[in-house]
This record gives sequence, C-alpha cells and structure tokens, in this order.
Amino acid sequence: MSNDSLMLLGNGACGGGAFNGDIAEIISYNRMLTVAEKNTVDSYLAIKYGITLDQTSPTNYTLS
Repeated sequence: MSNDSLMLLGNGACGGGAFNGDIAEIISYNRMLTVAEKNTVDSYLAIKYGITLDQTSPTNYTLS
C-alpha cells in the first residue's frame, strides 16, 4: 500500500495524537465531493443519528 492511500484519523504531520474512542461510521470517497454531495451526506448522517445540521448559514436537508 502506498502512502497516497493510507488513511489516518487524528494523527497528522502537524502534531496531535491518534483518536482514542468509538467511531459509529466512516464514509470515504476516492475524490473530493461537490458542495451538493457533501450536503447530501451530512443530511443523511444528521437524520440517521438525530443531530441538527449547523445553521450558522441556513442549510436545507437533502434527500439521499
């Protein structure tokens, strides 16, 4: 496996330590998502886990 495809969580070159806790779900894509696609993923997870999307700038939920 090359370093290009190596995935780390909470342990980067800028410092900090590895994540030590429970993770309910990880969603990974092999490309950058568009704003609309990211909103669809965020909406899906918010509804699934019963949390509210950040409304600092008004955001509509998107059907998945």
